[in-house]
Amino acid sequence: NAESLGSRVKLSWETAREQNSAYFSIERSPDASGLYQEIARLPAVGNSEEPFSYQYWDEAVPKGSQFYRLRQVDLDQQFSYSQVREVYIEEESLLEIYPNPVQELLNVYADLEAGSNYQVLDVKGRLQIEIPYQRGFQLIHVSLLPPGSYFLQLKNAEGDSLGATRFLKV
Repeated sequence: NAESLGSRVKLSWETAREQNSAYFSIERSPDASGLYQEIARLPAVGNSEEPFSYQYWDEAVPKGSQFYRLRQVDLDQQFSYSQVREVYIEEESLLEIYPNPVQELLNVYADLEAGSNYQVLDVKGRLQIEIPYQRGFQLIHVSLLPPGSYFLQLKNAEGDSLGATRFLKV
């Protein structure tokens, strides 16, 4: 699977079993023309009769359509390719959230200046939650909010909005 989350892509796959597996090469192409570039290499379990799950985050994804495939390489250097998966990356956002809709924990990502605050506002603009910004990934507990539509806003120390997005609490 390939899933875009803001300007990043989460790649995940599972093997039913493995025999003499060496590694997985994660490859990306902007146009699926056959010119793929290896962006990462993950070691395989090797030998296993049990299912095993793998995951990789592509953090440096260009805008637009991107095509991904896996090259599974064995210890003897034999290899096979997965099906190609396409994702579309929209214009870069300063503030990214998931899941949306959310029940309990809202995952937030931003890479901005220190001294900022996250604010959760209801549709009437009333402040519901305010917490200090931490660079990178952060969890915001929204389980106590009633179901409805909300805005997550990131403000700097001067009170200027650096980004905002809407989310649905279920």
